[in-house]
Amino acid sequence: MAHACFVRPRVAFAHQIVGAKRATHIKFSDSDEDDDERVDGKSGVEGDDESSCDEREGEYVLPLNASQRRALRRFFARDGHFDQLQMVQGPPGCGKTHFIVSLLAVLAAKKQRVLVCAPSNKAVCVVMELYLRTCGEDAAPCVLTGAEDTLREASSVDGGAMDYFIFERCNVIASSFRRSFVSGGDGIRESAKAARRALESIAPSFCKGVVAEGLSAVAAMDDEASMRARGEEIAREIEKGSGRGERSDEFAREALNRASLVFCTLASAGQSIMSSLEQPDALVVDEAAQALEPEIAIPFLRYPRKALLVGDPAQLPATLISEIARRHGHATSLMERLMSANAERASLLDTQYRMHPSIASWPAAQFYGGRLANADHVLTRNLPQGLSSSVPSYAFVDVASVESGGVGKSKWNQREADVACALIRALKTKSPTLFVVCITFYSAQVRAIARALQRAGVRDVAVHSVDSFQGSEADVVVCSAVRSNAKANVGFLSDKRRLNVALTRAKYSSIVLGSRDTLSRCGVDALRSLVEDAAARDVIVSEHDIVRRIIRN
Repeated sequence: MAHACFVRPRVAFAHQIVGAKRATHIKFSDSDEDDDERVDGKSGVEGDDESSCDEREGEYVLPLNASQRRALRRFFARDGHFDQLQMVQGPPGCGKTHFIVSLLAVLAAKKQRVLVCAPSNKAVCVVMELYLRTCGEDAAPCVLTGAEDTLREASSVDGGAMDYFIFERCNVIASSFRRSFVSGGDGIRESAKAARRALESIAPSFCKGVVAEGLSAVAAMDDEASMRARGEEIAREIEKGSGRGERSDEFAREALNRASLVFCTLASAGQSIMSSLEQPDALVVDEAAQALEPEIAIPFLRYPRKALLVGDPAQLPATLISEIARRHGHATSLMERLMSANAERASLLDTQYRMHPSIASWPAAQFYGGRLANADHVLTRNLPQGLSSSVPSYAFVDVASVESGGVGKSKWNQREADVACALIRALKTKSPTLFVVCITFYSAQVRAIARALQRAGVRDVAVHSVDSFQGSEADVVVCSAVRSNAKANVGFLSDKRRLNVALTRAKYSSIVLGSRDTLSRCGVDALRSLVEDAAARDVIVSEHDIVRRIIRN
């Protein structure tokens, strides 16, 4: 790791990554070949002063709360070398993506070039699509790169991210131009002008010559047949910049360096095409706490002048298969390691917009030191259609049961599966359109609940593992804890990060099914606290009472 940070990437914040107290006596390399001119020694984003990002709400593309504004201002403040690598902790529902999009808009407005990364294609597409929706016509030139098939699976159908995929962008522009052929003269002219603007904003050298002249010629024509014929020739010329077209590499290299925002996964930042990327002013990493440390070093190869890690070490980290690697500490993310050494280095987004306050109460106290506030609207918003006020916003359902499953095998609890099914069926009978999700800690329990729902004829409710549902939300979440045994063994439940994820997915109602006895005796402080808190708030109910309450009302 030290070799990767000091010898090859030579990022300006390398001393912060390895925990050095001062940025002195850093030996990058003995080789003259490594004196890359792209590393210019600037201490931060060019022109980055605190006054350039003030308190006026109109400066931001999205409204920001006080903690989001503080984090944004801190990123732009000139405080020396130790602010070249910064962190923002975003607890569940606290507007982390909202904050990132606002930051990207400010950086783009300041003419800064930004590399935007995340561990997964899904996370990359979510940020990019929110940026495109938010900024609309004012969006800065941006491109997406990576593995096309997986990106296409991760992007939403109408989100628009794939329209900016670097090896598809020319096809998109050409297709849009072709569609205008059916609209007649004025439509073709306007489309030709739009195509030229789009190409010149991202790849002016590629556009220069045949393409630019052809589009201008089409815009000046009067005869529609001639416009279509010439337009088709130019569309084919534009398509040479896509896929395996003869000019695709030329377009890609230019587009990468003309774009204000380049989006890709951490792994894709190491692709060969990315080696042509000129030094970005900033690197922004979303879901940084879910990235293994070697992963997060990959975009450092692009020599960013400044970096921001955004994530939440209090939620689940990346999955690491190797037990040997885990024992040697490789399951710890860079963000978690740095925050463990000095939590004050991270800005906390402290206002949550997702959960009813009764849902947020225990996680906020247990995992965030009571520093999270509830946004006003979580108290005043209307309930979804069909969700009765008699459905508890938060409840712990004490289920008398015994788990199943051998040593080393996935566990399931048939009684909890049946109770979960009865609850969900009652909720969906009252409100067929209600967004209800069931989550659980074991894959065998996922299957048991899915079978119970199928037998009951409930077919539009998804059952997920807790891990797979991280980052998602639902109106009502029913969570099955599964573990119930004489020895009070709890397995996966002992990871407080998994517990945090499980209890922060619901917006209006969170119903936890579990064994009060097992969780109280297991010896895990967080689980014991969960039960004690539920008892103190008088929200522990029996399995029979909760179902009757929903059906009766």
